[in-house]
Amino acid sequence: MMQSKSAPSNPAATGPAESGITVRVKFLMHFRDLFGAREKDVHLAPGSSMSDLLHYLGDTPERRAALLTGVQVRAQVVVLKNGIPIGDLEGSAAQLFHGDTVAIFPFLAGG
Repeated sequence: MMQSKSAPSNPAATGPAESGITVRVKFLMHFRDLFGAREKDVHLAPGSSMSDLLHYLGDTPERRAALLTGVQVRAQVVVLKNGIPIGDLEGSAAQLFHGDTVAIFPFLAGG
């Protein structure tokens, strides 16, 4: 499993020794290869939002391009917070809490 790391450019990210929240992120399909793990525990500051998490995860140009279009989640990406699509919550403004689980996977369509 990948270890999370602090990202100095993201004020929401904290190290595990600092106070904060831990969110488990599950990667499905090609996101597993992109992030090198099936899941990852991410340490964030209290009051962090889904947007903070996604920007933290977009720590390389490739990852950022796969997740985001500017500051918005790409239309081809599905993000769930505790099993609920973030669009049904407050979108990327949805607040995260200690113990939340976030799943990230590509939009699937079929016929």
